[in-house]
Amino acid sequence: MSIESVNQINIESIDNLEEFGLDPANTRLYLNDQEFQFGTTEPLSKHRYVQYQQTIHLIGDQITPLLRANAASFLDNHLFDSKHKIQSIQLPSLDENINNSIIISKENGYWKSDADKLTTDQISEIVSQWQNAYALRVNSLSPQKTDKSIIIYFENSTEPLEMEFLVTKTEFIIYRQDLGLQFHFPIAIKQQFFSQIIPK
Repeated sequence: MSIESVNQINIESIDNLEEFGLDPANTRLYLNDQEFQFGTTEPLSKHRYVQYQQTIHLIGDQITPLLRANAASFLDNHLFDSKHKIQSIQLPSLDENINNSIIISKENGYWKSDADKLTTDQISEIVSQWQNAYALRVNSLSPQKTDKSIIIYFENSTEPLEMEFLVTKTEFIIYRQDLGLQFHFPIAIKQQFFSQIIPK
């Protein structure tokens, strides 16, 4: 670990590890065969006590919040990897009573749609919103019942990506079964994803 140790204490000179939050340790980090035990912070400097082997080090506390973070906080909030470029997208109606959908696709370098009312600029904007979609948060998958799906084909891929979604009063949630994740967007994003396409 390339973290500066501003002070060191040999544990043989300590009677009570509990006062350092090391008996038991608050957090443990294992790197290969090495164990690092994280204790409390020093009251004045706010540096963290960390035991490695027979020595307690006093270090800056930047790493501890990362160790305690939920695994989902390390995930990319982008709906797609930037290297995956949309080739076509099929969008359903948001009206539960309407089963029709539209298809937007790229042909000879130009975006086209089977919805005649959409202009080239509108189509490009819709595709851009999906291509650059960035969720407020990402959680492990726990899908709700829905019968609506978005189908996307990417360039240089023959397999479609099918994603179910759910619209609540406050959120637009997209479920990616392939990743085991669900992406939470503010409800306002619905207007950008489906703008001027189909009845709301």
